[in-house]
Amino acid sequence: TQIEDTYSVPLRSCWPHLWMVMPDRARQDLQTAAQRFREQAMVAGWGCLAVAAAVYWWPMAIAVPGFLLVAWRRGRDGLDQFAQLVEAAFDLYAAELARALGIAVPGQMTATEGGEMAVVVVKYE
Repeated sequence: TQIEDTYSVPLRSCWPHLWMVMPDRARQDLQTAAQRFREQAMVAGWGCLAVAAAVYWWPMAIAVPGFLLVAWRRGRDGLDQFAQLVEAAFDLYAAELARALGIAVPGQMTATEGGEMAVVVVKYE
């Protein structure tokens, strides 16, 4: 991911720690974006069910492409928004996390501090 490339820390290992230092507002924004994506995944699921229904009732075949197109576009937009929020959260709060882990960060987070953070947060990879 871009975060891993920029900061030299695996997001998967770092995320639970970062979640703990983020303010409630940031967590709420991320939860809202994730919920929107889940809702669009549900629309995609209904589209798949509509494909099965179209086998037995041909008029449903007219609606299926619309279901799937809407789900694909909205799902893509929702995932993009969620990914941007994750990246922004890391950019804004990674230095705070590093400090909480006892890593000196003089200003903005860099790959050097990210490498140190990776040593602390990566336990079983």
